Amino acid sequence: MARGGVVGAVCHGPAITPVIIDSKTGKSIIHGKTVTGFTIEGELIFRILDKLRADGVVPVVEAVTAAGAFYGSIGAFDDYSITSGCVVTGTNPKSGRSASERGVKVFDNRGSDCGNVGPDSPSTANADRCWSGRAVF
Repeated sequence: MARGGVVGAVCHGPAITPVIIDSKTGKSIIHGKTVTGFTIEGELIFRILDKLRADGVVPVVEAVTAAGAFYGSIGAFDDYSITSGCVVTGTNPKSGRSASERGVKVFDNRGSDCGNVGPDSPSTANADRCWSGRAVF
């Protein structure tokens, strides 16, 4: 990111983003941003939430909010992705394509802030969200 890159993660991938530290702020790269990832609803439907907790695995929503990010989602299995600055996340494998397209768009249009939301912006108001290729407000 410090060199103009884009960070993208889908499904359970966003769970690692809290430990990726922004060299400029000393905080997680998702601090103050809006992200998404696999939902608690999905963990319950697949009956794996208890197993995850027993293994010490923190659900995505808890991991990202603990790092100071905002979490957005819709249905557990809908195509849903979010761009927040130079961080692009998707809810589940179905979101892979929309998240990838967002990542390419951010990469092609990146500026000094690598996107549309700065580290101190109210990301829930400014994050670019997508559901099945359509903007959601």
